[in-house]
Amino acid sequence: IRSSVIDENGQFVPDVILEEDAMSFHILNYNSPGATGALPFSAHIVNHLNKQGLFQSESSDAQCGPWRFSKIIEKMAL
Repeated sequence: IRSSVIDENGQFVPDVILEEDAMSFHILNYNSPGATGALPFSAHIVNHLNKQGLFQSESSDAQCGPWRFSKIIEKMAL
C-alpha cells in the first residue's frame, strides 16, 4: 500500500517524480506494479546521474551483479 501524490490543483499525479539538488536525488511516486520496469528505470537513473556528474564509482567499469556500468551507458547512447 502506498499513498497517492496529489498536486497543488488537487489532481492525482500518475507519473514518477524526480527531485534533485546539488547533494541528493529522490525518486517519488514510483508505482509498485510498475516495478517490473525497475531494472531499465534504474539504468536510466544511473545514466542521468552520470551525465550530471553525480554518479561516482571507484571503477569506471563498475559491476553490480549482471549489470556492468560501461555496457549500460553504451546501450543508452544508441
